[in-house]
Amino acid sequence: MGIVDEGVEITHVFKIENHGEKKLLIKTAFSTCGCTIPHIKDKEIPPGGTGNLEVVMNTSMKQGDVTKPIEIHTNDPVTPVSTLYIKAHVKSPHGALGTDRTAAIFKGRCAACHVAKGIGKEGEDLFFADCAMCHGYRAKGVPAVAPALIPFDYHDKDFAESMKRIISHGSKVHRSMPGYSKDAGGPLDEKSIDSLIDFLRAKSDVELKPKN
Repeated sequence: MGIVDEGVEITHVFKIENHGEKKLLIKTAFSTCGCTIPHIKDKEIPPGGTGNLEVVMNTSMKQGDVTKPIEIHTNDPVTPVSTLYIKAHVKSPHGALGTDRTAAIFKGRCAACHVAKGIGKEGEDLFFADCAMCHGYRAKGVPAVAPALIPFDYHDKDFAESMKRIISHGSKVHRSMPGYSKDAGGPLDEKSIDSLIDFLRAKSDVELKPKN
């Protein structure tokens, strides 16, 4: 999709061709991220025919290179499951960040991934629900997506407070990290954010412990 703005919806139509001798049935198409929605325009494609699959991706709270997979299930006897990818480079909107856009991922379709899964959870469970999708399930970061959160010295009061501020009010460096506190428009109260710091402190202690 090339270079696109942050905070907009971009659309691409994939052409699906049936090179077989029987009718191709598109059973379902989905993405693991709520920001990317496929729409099956043609569920039945005759032999030699062509159908359309429209994919809409919301670029809110994204920056840099972004790739989203779309999984398609069909009656193809050889390849019943295929994966397509929609890619874009989202321009950095630093300097244009407003408080009304800070919680964009906590609204609409995005809330299914960034709010609903973490409701009622704390500590490790909350991390896996809200944080792991960007920072990795081991909290060691994902290249070009989000930085590592461990191992660091969370016993250092200043460092721990700095991390809490970032979780609460967002990062001034990484536009894709919004404020998760309720004061910033996010879904978490102070107790929940403290539970994340406690979890990261415990994980870091294990990683930093001298090996025998």
